[in-house]
Amino acid sequence: MRVFVLALSFFTLSQTIVAQSSYTETMGNVSGIVTIAAHEAANNFDVDLLTYSGSGDVRNSAASNGYPGASGSANVLLNAQFEDLVITGLTPNEQCVSTTLTFGVRKSRNNENGAGFAAEYSTDGGNSWTSAGAITLPTGAGTIGWYQRTLSGLPGNANAYRFRKTSFNPGSSFRVDDIIIQGNGAGCSLPIELATFEVKASPDRSVDIHWATASERNNDFFTVEHATDLAEFSPLARIEGAGTTTEWQDYEFRHDNPAPGRNYYRLKQTDFDGAFTYSSVRSVNFPKEDQVQVFPSPAVDKLQVRLKTVPAEPVRWEVYDAAGRLAQLGEWTSETTDFELDVRDLPPGNALLRLTIGREVLVKQFSRQ
Repeated sequence: MRVFVLALSFFTLSQTIVAQSSYTETMGNVSGIVTIAAHEAANNFDVDLLTYSGSGDVRNSAASNGYPGASGSANVLLNAQFEDLVITGLTPNEQCVSTTLTFGVRKSRNNENGAGFAAEYSTDGGNSWTSAGAITLPTGAGTIGWYQRTLSGLPGNANAYRFRKTSFNPGSSFRVDDIIIQGNGAGCSLPIELATFEVKASPDRSVDIHWATASERNNDFFTVEHATDLAEFSPLARIEGAGTTTEWQDYEFRHDNPAPGRNYYRLKQTDFDGAFTYSSVRSVNFPKEDQVQVFPSPAVDKLQVRLKTVPAEPVRWEVYDAAGRLAQLGEWTSETTDFELDVRDLPPGNALLRLTIGREVLVKQFSRQ
């Protein structure tokens, strides 16, 4: 792996992929039940270079059927309110005048009319979302099952898609399978710009950025950019590119002085002819004291965590030790602002608490005695 103190890379895929204007995802196959993150880490989704995330899970039960092209096998289950499947990594070119989204959806109750399920798109890499259209499903006896739906006329620059269960309705669930993303327009293509692009807070309050490229073509130089809002990005570094290569490249970059609050990052790649493209935006938040508090610090056996407001969604938590290794993880579902962590098994020294609430990420440093 090539590592730079200040480094970043970008790539354009080989011609066979760049020319594509359509991608199909059938979710692959699983034995039992796995998280979306685990399925993605194992490269078991069909389109390896897209990025799949979300709080649903992947399973083989209730396999898709009953519509043209139903693949059976694995699908994504959205069971609890706001569970989701997110697909990012597309960068439509300027010839794409619109996009079309086709997918299979399964409902689990006869009276579910589709109002509790949402398909959405984003034009900023998943930072903001817009409904792709109403999903209408038949109701009445015998209507539990799979249906194929198509939403057309979406923006040509849509570069991320999300499927969510929006209703509370315990016992009701939705499954998603056989997603087709189609770019429309003469010369339209949907190149995948990055294999991976991740940002994470470190225990020392720096930000570690990791990304990987499957290949690079005519790559002159790269720039990593940073902002504290989405209006004005500033360059952190310019690094010479690899030109043209078909070999996988891994890169790391550490931002040592992030600002308090939310920090946004994006990658800019510039070709030899001066043309450039941007990646989607990633962010990490270093909350102020009034957003999340942890005490006592240093902690002996218990760490108290207090949020400013009652979270609207389950809180997923992770604890990283001083070496940056994941030491503990879990989820809180109680409707309260106060939570407790047992940290007796955590080694002494600095540690980092990472909270994920929906798409919001909060981090807080503490120490273990």
